[in-house]
Amino acid sequence: MKHYLSAFFLLITLPVTGLEAEESSAKEPIQKFILKIDNTSHEVSMNADHKIVVSGKPHKVRIEISPTRNFNKAGLSFDFDSKRHFSYEELSPEVDHWSLDGNNTVIIIQNYKVKVENSDIIDSFKDEYKKMKAKLKSAKTKLNYGNKSVTGQRLLINMGDIKLEQQIFFFNRKGETRVMILQDAPDEGKGNTKEFINMRKLVQKSLIVN
Repeated sequence: MKHYLSAFFLLITLPVTGLEAEESSAKEPIQKFILKIDNTSHEVSMNADHKIVVSGKPHKVRIEISPTRNFNKAGLSFDFDSKRHFSYEELSPEVDHWSLDGNNTVIIIQNYKVKVENSDIIDSFKDEYKKMKAKLKSAKTKLNYGNKSVTGQRLLINMGDIKLEQQIFFFNRKGETRVMILQDAPDEGKGNTKEFINMRKLVQKSLIVN
């Protein structure tokens, strides 16, 4: 069973904002786009107003990035902050792993194409943390979506300088086990970060399970 699982507890190591600051001097030129109207091409850039003439009449056009994107994999669909970094890894022929990384938070989706007991997955995670001498606390938590709710496991992981919270939810269907992990790096004594609170609200508001 354990060979299916991945260690995801150190995904948050460097804030995205820090990377942006370091790479600002090497920022690439702005991306241009071609807007086609009635087979006529117009060159436009992001977040800028453009005047385009169509059939002799001027029109103001502006292209902006949506604040959210939609994750729609393995029968799970939900919106997430468009600034998050999307990554995918095939952990094995039986396990797909997606990660949506923010500054202090991560959304992790794992799809097991075989039936795996929820308790076995939780126990494997706990075993990995114990090997790292982490202090663990666990409790139940709930995620509401649509007119439904799912009960999950909340892990508080203390590894000295690194403190994480993971809320783990299972969405099983015939022959498959799907796992959603909402991860935070909370400020000690201050509870969840604002980024985590907003992320969780957006997931709850938009989640569709098929």
